[in-house]
This record gives sequence, structure tokens and C-alpha cells, in this order.
Amino acid sequence: MRAVRLFFHYSFFAATCAVSLCFETVLICRLPHNSWLYGLVFGATLCSYNTHWLLGRLFLQTPAVPQSSWWRLGRGYLIVILAGFILTAWCLLHTPALLWILIPAIAGTALYSLPLLPIRRLLPLRNLGVVKTILLAATWTYVTAFLPLAAGNRPDQANTLLFLLQRFCFMLQLCLIFDLRDTRIDQEHGLHSLATDITRGWTNTIFYTSLLVCPGCSALLTYTGYAPGHFFMTTLLTAAAVFICYHMAKQQRGYWFYYLGVDGLMIISALLSFLAGI
Repeated sequence: MRAVRLFFHYSFFAATCAVSLCFETVLICRLPHNSWLYGLVFGATLCSYNTHWLLGRLFLQTPAVPQSSWWRLGRGYLIVILAGFILTAWCLLHTPALLWILIPAIAGTALYSLPLLPIRRLLPLRNLGVVKTILLAATWTYVTAFLPLAAGNRPDQANTLLFLLQRFCFMLQLCLIFDLRDTRIDQEHGLHSLATDITRGWTNTIFYTSLLVCPGCSALLTYTGYAPGHFFMTTLLTAAAVFICYHMAKQQRGYWFYYLGVDGLMIISALLSFLAGI
């Protein structure tokens, strides 16, 4: 059980979710499979997640963590970050063209984590709550949708933008669920998110709007032939699961609900697309 918990704690599961969505993008957009791309996304996700969590543990603890304890608290994260970096670098050696395409994702991840640093000039970034949530959803969209499209040399089409919108709305829904969970903790640490900066009514409006946009985009993509015929139905099934999780998240839930249930929706989405295409 401890090994299973560490698998989630050090975000190996989140990295698996990211790869699953890349795999789904390849299936839906009929792209060639690229194992180096999958390895790149897995390693980069390990780096970004563990860096963010490490900064949070070091600088958001109350009382503050003494510097003498930094190695004890951070060694596990540092080992995983190093492993993720080596994997990312190895994959980039085999697909160097992706380096320039990866830079916006690196920048987005860095901007998301910067407010955690105890630097006075960066403190105003903690007030950009709505931007923070949108930035996170956009970064996930970029990595799991645009990156595979760029790697597969998919021609630039209006339908491609529609697919990116569909993925962004899906990621925004998941981000909102986590924002609801973290509202109290964010307020204690002076951090902001979309859920802390707007009313619950507006949060619901944004969630339900994005929930409707997802199958709407899928229907158009299916109608134009950009996506296979089953894409609309799998999106509807995933939307139903997200709807249930969102309402469950309004009550206090445990560790496994979020890191297996909510994050797991990404794997469920990819699995449905894979099974429907058999």
C-alpha cells in the first residue's frame, strides 16, 4: 500500500494521465504514434508536478520549514525530478524538433509555480487567481493536445482549433474541481484561484458552460469528419463522469477521490476512445 501511495504522491499517476490524453489525441486526430513523445510528456510531467509540490512543501508550511530540514523533506521529490529530467532530455535527443515546441509549456509551468517562491516581487502573482486556473488548463491543453498535433505535423485547420477548445474545456473542468478542494488552504496561504476569486454561482456557470462546450465541439468535429464517429459519444460519457465528480467535490472528500477519481477521468476519457475505436 505504501508503494501505491508513493506512486500517486510523486505524481507518476498524473504523468500517466498526461500520456493517456496524448494517446487519445493521437487516436482522435489520426496521428502516427510516437513513443518518444509519450516518454517526453511523462518525464516533463514528473518534473513539473514534483517541482511545484516541493516548492509548496518548503515555502507554504506553517511554521516555515527550517533550511536544515530541506533535504529531508525534499529528497524524494528531487530524485523524481532528476529522473524526469533525464527521461525528458533522452527523448528530446531523439526528437530535437520538439524542444522549441515544448518551450511554451515550460514557461506556463514556471509561471504557475512562481507565486510559491518567497520573493517579495513575486507576491502580486498570488492575486491572479483566475489567470492561474486558466493558465493551468491551457498548459495541460498545450501538452496533451497541441504537442501531439505538432509532432504529427497535422495540417493547420479550423477544426484543429475546435479540438483544442474541446480539450481546454475538459481540462478547465478538472481544474475547477481541484480549485474547490483547495479553496480553504489557498485562502490560508494567501493564494488565489478561480474558485477563491469569484462566487460559487459564477464557478458553477463556468463549469456548466465548459461542460456543454465539450460535446458541442465533439459533435462538430465528428460531423466534419475530423474526428471518428464515436468521439461524440465518448465525450458525452466522460462529461457525465465529470458532472458527478464536480457535485461530489462540493462535499469534503479524501485523497483517493481526487488523485485516483478526478485525475483518473483523463485515463477514462482515453480508454473510452480506445475501446470505441476497436
